[in-house]
Amino acid sequence: MRSVERGAEARQAGARNRVYLMTRVLPAPQDGRLLFGMGTLNATVQAGDWLRHLEKVDAGTYVDVLVPITEDTVRATAARRIREARTLLREGKNDPAIMTARAALEPIKTTPEVKSLFKSANNTPASKRSQGERWAVAVEAFYSLASGAAHDDEVTESFVYSRQDTEAIVAAVAGLVARYPTGSLQV
Repeated sequence: MRSVERGAEARQAGARNRVYLMTRVLPAPQDGRLLFGMGTLNATVQAGDWLRHLEKVDAGTYVDVLVPITEDTVRATAARRIREARTLLREGKNDPAIMTARAALEPIKTTPEVKSLFKSANNTPASKRSQGERWAVAVEAFYSLASGAAHDDEVTESFVYSRQDTEAIVAAVAGLVARYPTGSLQV
């Protein structure tokens, strides 16, 4: 790879590269209709910049979580809140990002299914819980973890959330919202 990079760098001789990113939103395999759209992002990158970034490809990774935006208004609101939380995270506003993600999780936490499974899980040893009970505990755990950003009581007043904490909470909430089917969420 290094010889390819050097060759590309020599050919470019400091010229700028054009990068084209094409995006497409595809229908989700769910009952609701997903809004469809396409777009292209054009960017100019200095010749050496993209190669330096390319070298770092193995230095980290990320996970994409698709949260379908359907005509289901509760799911659409949850998806919008996750987008807002990501924006706040990029701006370095950890507590507001966490509070916004928490609001996206609330419709899941309040479903009769999750309430019932969480209640059942509290009476069952962790190793004996069903998969549904374990998901309900995860929903409750992330909601509770995120609640520290929204409250300032004797327990939560000392809570401080780092960027990594915020990323983990926003990503987990996005995954949980994506996991629960359209129509099952409560207002």
